Amino acid sequence: MSPKNGIGGDAYDRRRLHDLLTRSGRLLGAAEAPVQDVAGMPDHSSLERLLELGRRMNRIHDRNELLAYIRDRLSELFDAENSVVILVGRDGSLRVMDSRRDGGREISETLVRRVIDERRPTLVRDATQDPELQTKESVLELGLVSILGAPLIVEGEVIGVIEFDHRNQPKRFSEADLTLLGLFANQAATALDNVLLAEQRAEAEQKMREAQAQLVSTERLRALGQMAAGVSHDFNNLLASLLGLTELLLHHPETTEGLRPTVDRLHACALDGAGTVARIQEFAGGGAADGEPEGIGLEGLVRDVGEAVAHRFQDGSHRLHQTCADVPLVVGRYADLRDVVQNLVLNALEAMPAGGDVTMRTLVRDGRAVIEVEDTGEGIDPAVRERIFEPFFTTKGGRGHGLGLAICWSIINRMGGTIDIRPGAECGTVFVLDLPAAPDGVTDTRKTNADKADAPARGAARILLVDDEPTVRDVVASLLGVFGHEVTEAGGGAEALGLLDDGAFDILITDHGMPHMSGIELAEKARTCAPTTTRVLLTGNNPKQLAGETDGLFRLVLAKPLSADALRSAIEDVLGS
Repeated sequence: MSPKNGIGGDAYDRRRLHDLLTRSGRLLGAAEAPVQDVAGMPDHSSLERLLELGRRMNRIHDRNELLAYIRDRLSELFDAENSVVILVGRDGSLRVMDSRRDGGREISETLVRRVIDERRPTLVRDATQDPELQTKESVLELGLVSILGAPLIVEGEVIGVIEFDHRNQPKRFSEADLTLLGLFANQAATALDNVLLAEQRAEAEQKMREAQAQLVSTERLRALGQMAAGVSHDFNNLLASLLGLTELLLHHPETTEGLRPTVDRLHACALDGAGTVARIQEFAGGGAADGEPEGIGLEGLVRDVGEAVAHRFQDGSHRLHQTCADVPLVVGRYADLRDVVQNLVLNALEAMPAGGDVTMRTLVRDGRAVIEVEDTGEGIDPAVRERIFEPFFTTKGGRGHGLGLAICWSIINRMGGTIDIRPGAECGTVFVLDLPAAPDGVTDTRKTNADKADAPARGAARILLVDDEPTVRDVVASLLGVFGHEVTEAGGGAEALGLLDDGAFDILITDHGMPHMSGIELAEKARTCAPTTTRVLLTGNNPKQLAGETDGLFRLVLAKPLSADALRSAIEDVLGS
């Protein structure tokens, strides 16, 4: 029996498939494509194929795979050329998602905006006759003629556009193509939105994992920092004793010339240890005590480095050379710059396991002071050279932490200079420190301090020295005695308060970390009971960590270990003020 009114016929089946596709798109969050009349409907096989494609697209979870699938299906369904998917940002920006294209210039933004504004599939049979498109530069350059585009709509929002064209071939697309593209766009929009949501979820999960890892790392570093702060405090007390004892030996009249080099070496080791602790304090507490910038003579600095590392060149296979020209002073922290040059010399030694020469030289270049440290090793691989100043980058395996050169770069950068690497004249590597010359009027602080040390003392000061570490207290008291001062010792804050009367002492020097009463608490009480006594804090902690608590309480805040020259200079400054 033949069907009546088309019911059960091909047109009826196409209408049912069309409704099914439209409803499926709406249920999946896509916008309903406009319903065309039966005459403009795609044929039955195209609709069945489209339903199958929709199911397959929603099983694809990779963006690039989905884009390739969409592109291939457009070519299959429409004989499409130059197909592209464009994402629309919330700010209206357009982003081409076809990896085969280089972006913006290969699409007609005018056509894309038309599709977005009209929110329905758009057919341009002949762009050369379209009043809006025919004068557009992109249309003319690309030779666009016959074009189809459809919006990708999810929950009422246009998230993108599908666009393809035939060039130099007008009127290649039909009304049935327009309807089919609208239905295809419904399916593609849902599949693409699912992929984008999955990417956003994966990105959010990755950020959460990174945040959790960062939190764990931060807590681990915080705990390590607290431990390092405690260790550095205790180690500074030991170094203060060692440094003071070696300087007492150097000042002692019975120290023979034969013994003096050994004591000098012990003194240098104590200074090296102090530099290591300072870096630990930087890690633990956000920077060690910077102190006041000082004028630095590079010739004296190079000489000091040579003396500090001389014992490393005693095997005869390595030789150390020094070539110093008359160069301007520079401004910075002497200990920091000394550590940089010494670090470079020791690195040069490691670069020559079979032996070789290390040369330290100073010179003037373009009015700036330059220090060069050159070795005769095998040189540095270019790939390593590019990363050599990165924190935690090391070529030493388990023997290195990768912070040495990063800290060197940071120190030189703070001084306004640069640190560079170049090949040696014949082989090896040259590290070049380029530093700005000190302004006029700056003097060599070390030389000035030495002159002060040789000058007659301002007079004996009455000093109350408070420290709970007997060895540290005895060594500092002995040094102050050598300088001609009258020293009274106290082992804690309560004992010191029993001795403090206004006018009884010129200077109160106190440690910070003491049991029962800290140095800050002692100073607060001393400000009341002995207001004319000048207060000085000598601490094994990081002075920067105490900055907010010490303001106004102390004339000076000094960090352990303190050299004899620095201690003498500090007392002279207090007496002079």
